[in-house]
Amino acid sequence: MRTTLLALACSLAVGLTACESTASNSGFADQIRGHTWIAEAIDSEDVLDGTRVTMTVDGDKVSGKAGCNSYGGPVEISGDRVKFGALFSTRMACMREGVMEQEQRFLSTLRRVTHGEIRSDGILLLKGRAGVIEFNAE
Repeated sequence: MRTTLLALACSLAVGLTACESTASNSGFADQIRGHTWIAEAIDSEDVLDGTRVTMTVDGDKVSGKAGCNSYGGPVEISGDRVKFGALFSTRMACMREGVMEQEQRFLSTLRRVTHGEIRSDGILLLKGRAGVIEFNAE
């Protein structure tokens, strides 16, 4: 009898944990979807004044502006884990000094993102092996 009650209690605890995990898994995804996020810093370097680096997640797709070129592609979000698939980018020449380098740094960092979080002040952080991108909601 004790063994049965213990097994039942363990099953219930695992079930409750799974429910909590599922609720929080959809929470992060729901928080970032449907907003346009404006990048403020890419790996601790502020975004160049006069450039607009954005990200919008719609379902399992991401799109935005990388400074002067547009980009897009697939994204998978599960809990706080984020994985961007093969991203495409337009190839317009950006004449302003530093913009092409910033775009490459942004896209390279984005491709290597592994997880994200939204801080209590509303800042979205996407983190990975190549660094961190900080976003504010538009």
